[in-house]
Amino acid sequence: MPKEYTPYGSQTRSKQHQVFGGDPFPSYCFGGHDQYIFGEGVLGIQKYCDWICGLGAIGIGYRKPAEVLCPTLSLPTREEEYTARQIIEDVAPWGEQVRFVKTGSEATAAAMMIARRATGRKKIVSIGYHGWHETHLPSENLVDVPWGQAAESMYEIDCRTAAVLLEPYRDEEPPSDYFHRIHSTCSQTGALLIMDEMVTGFRWALGGACEREGIVPDLACYGKAMGNGVPIACVVGSAKLMQHSHGVSSTFGGSLDGLRAAEETIEYYKANEVCNRIWYLGRHLIEKTDGRLIGFPVHPVPNVSDPVALTQHLAIKGHLIHPAGFNIMYDHTEENVDSLAKAIRSYDERV
Repeated sequence: MPKEYTPYGSQTRSKQHQVFGGDPFPSYCFGGHDQYIFGEGVLGIQKYCDWICGLGAIGIGYRKPAEVLCPTLSLPTREEEYTARQIIEDVAPWGEQVRFVKTGSEATAAAMMIARRATGRKKIVSIGYHGWHETHLPSENLVDVPWGQAAESMYEIDCRTAAVLLEPYRDEEPPSDYFHRIHSTCSQTGALLIMDEMVTGFRWALGGACEREGIVPDLACYGKAMGNGVPIACVVGSAKLMQHSHGVSSTFGGSLDGLRAAEETIEYYKANEVCNRIWYLGRHLIEKTDGRLIGFPVHPVPNVSDPVALTQHLAIKGHLIHPAGFNIMYDHTEENVDSLAKAIRSYDERV
């Protein structure tokens, strides 16, 4: 099918066909079931074991959420309060109130707005990737600091800083005192600490790095796997700070489909210890790949000179990974892990 009406052939940059090296990687998919998706490309229609997991949005597996009729209504629903309470109780117990949006870029932009209004300051120190909106680009009021460089981060956090917007992990653990030094400097200067848990929440732990590291931030942003594929994201903070979220307003922020998907997802995670399982499977996978994978077990990264070539090789073997790093989901099995590990070991960089 010609890609005549979609710029670059995809609505999402990280899903563009050329990111995966082009053919024989499938060009399209048309549905998923449990840990598999059905792809279409030069190899025809194939069933693939999916390790991309919707760029991290699928934590459990490809499940059909409960049907919601007329998900967007003319007034608030009680579901907004129910879901917000569930997030406070189970995901971010340090928080008090929640503002819902649909995407991670929206959530981090909203958190920046709240921080600026609460502090009366403009400067944001941004560490890591937080979305595509123009407000996230370096400017007079936003300083981009490389992840993991504690000294440079400390230098930039000053009395003009409204907040530090922090992506807690990249492909490795940060320096041992990294979080403490940033948090302490924020407290000393009156800056707020915003934890961007889009990738880490519902994967490293239900509450992400805040839960794993015992961090109490001022604001945190969650999304991606929170709806197991249904669009929903949020900002969590104290009631005092969230009074400054009045300008964060979205027609679809309180849509019932996202809220109920989040409720179902949280309950499933709790009942089935989803994060523990994906850590277990990821460790098993990394151990079996003879050094060809590194990173966190929940988000392995190819450790080869040409990750795109490995991606192409694995597609032929029936496994889809992302060359920049991929994910584990609850529905993956030990057999899936063994099959992927065998396919990775069969990759020869000398070819």
